[in-house]
Amino acid sequence: LRGGGAPRGDDALHDTAAILLDEEATGGKLHNAVVIGPPRSGRSSLLRQLCYMAAVAGQDSRESPVPVLINLESLVAQCDEGELDAMALVKARDLPEEQHAMLREAFDRQEILFLCDNLDRCGQHYKTIASYLVNTLSTTARIVVTAGLARFKHQHLFARVGVVQLDVLSPDVQRKTGRARLSSGKHEGFEKILAKPAVGLFATTPLTLCMVIELYSSGKMEEKRS
Repeated sequence: LRGGGAPRGDDALHDTAAILLDEEATGGKLHNAVVIGPPRSGRSSLLRQLCYMAAVAGQDSRESPVPVLINLESLVAQCDEGELDAMALVKARDLPEEQHAMLREAFDRQEILFLCDNLDRCGQHYKTIASYLVNTLSTTARIVVTAGLARFKHQHLFARVGVVQLDVLSPDVQRKTGRARLSSGKHEGFEKILAKPAVGLFATTPLTLCMVIELYSSGKMEEKRS
């Protein structure tokens, strides 16, 4: 973990990270997980939050998993060589020997938490890398993978993995783009709600609730009230 201090994020990301780390609270259903969401929903920020919280927890307990943050785009080159090995990426890092020794020991104890970012950026190797993560790496380490919602495919590969969907845009993005898109009615969510108003009945996220409120206040939902 580099950069010093906690990553900048909002309470929602902190709470989601805490839930992912607390296996007792989830009954082990999120021991391995894939985090999906639209652009700017905070997928990478969530991984950094997880990395920080796991590192802090590890200072107090050797039973806590050792977090390792990797960009899955770096595995693409290994696909061409024919063998995927996430630990090889770790070994190649410029770290002090005592840290390498600690990581090897943690991996042998199966106490590594691989935080794998950008699965959706792996192009034609998406399926190969996803299969490696779920069927191979997850048997010797714990994994949390991120993927863009629009490019999340081959869902059957993740049948044994918990899925966490981020729907709420981070506060800074809401301030810069969300409000403008909401007020102008250009957010794609508006069309979905107008096409199927029943969606509004199950609105649970702040973003969706804001859309429903905006549509009603503008009068666009009046004819669909029934």
